[in-house]
Amino acid sequence: MSQPNPVPPVYEQLRADLEGIAGVRYAMIEGARPTVYVICDGSEPAGVELVVRARIARRGLRADAADIQIGYLAAPQPRRRVYLARVEMEYPRSGRAIATTVLEWRGELFEARLEGESGPAVELRLAALATISALEHVLQGELTFSLVGIRSLRAFDQDLVVALTRSEQESVDRPLVGISLATQTLWHGAALAVLNATNRLLGNYLTIEH
Repeated sequence: MSQPNPVPPVYEQLRADLEGIAGVRYAMIEGARPTVYVICDGSEPAGVELVVRARIARRGLRADAADIQIGYLAAPQPRRRVYLARVEMEYPRSGRAIATTVLEWRGELFEARLEGESGPAVELRLAALATISALEHVLQGELTFSLVGIRSLRAFDQDLVVALTRSEQESVDRPLVGISLATQTLWHGAALAVLNATNRLLGNYLTIEH
């Protein structure tokens, strides 16, 4: 049986460096390129990407070649924001799954259901896409989002879900990153990660009365 590849010592040193940045809760480094995940408490500290790149370079790695993804953990949601009411996964027949996401906004519930193949990775994506669909019902089509990618990670005995979304209404051509602790189920974590990723645009839109 093959053994897992050991983590390079420089990655462990870099992870410790990054977790020493004020406001950073977790850091993870994967791959030879590498991909660096920086997970912040509540909101992204000002200038954190510049600090991350400086610390990567200090460890002798090419900061310009690193793929840096910055997100933040789900914080208690202000009532002016969309609230996640529930996420469910049903299995109508062998090999199939249905994800249902219900969001609440101003006392009204918005539900979306999406069917696809069953399996951990596919179900994670189904839950994320159902959340995006429910969110677009809330927004009445005035904002649209696409799912760039979603994955679960295990770090320091914690299950995390990272979501990357994109919106045509976002002026900066880069994914919106959201990260959530999967304290209930991975599907619940996927929905919260999507909401976290979209919060930057939602906060501006939902404060406007329609």
